[in-house]
Amino acid sequence: MVSHVRTGDEDMRRWIAISAAAAIAALAQGSAAQAQQQGDARRGKALAETWCASCHLVGEEAARSGTDRAPPYPAIARDPAKDAAYIRRWLTADHVQMPNFDLGRRETEDLIAYFRSLGG
Repeated sequence: MVSHVRTGDEDMRRWIAISAAAAIAALAQGSAAQAQQQGDARRGKALAETWCASCHLVGEEAARSGTDRAPPYPAIARDPAKDAAYIRRWLTADHVQMPNFDLGRRETEDLIAYFRSLGG
């Protein structure tokens, strides 16, 4: 009966192959999560036109707001204090001054992507 004894080189090659596979899997998961988190500006624009346009001017051509309480989207997008993290917190918090739409993660990220497309 012949037994197979692994050499140190075989163990090293196996460890490298397993490590490489784990690194590739981690990168693929990170890319998918990042893509999901980035959102889609076209869907965000559609959401803004449906849910927000009654109070905000939401298009790129908006020069001023229709009300004193609702700033136009381009003005929000240009405000350096209103980065993605700020907008994410704002959209997911309860507000007295605007309706709570109970946005999901994807909708929130889509709206953030739309703000970014306006120059924010």
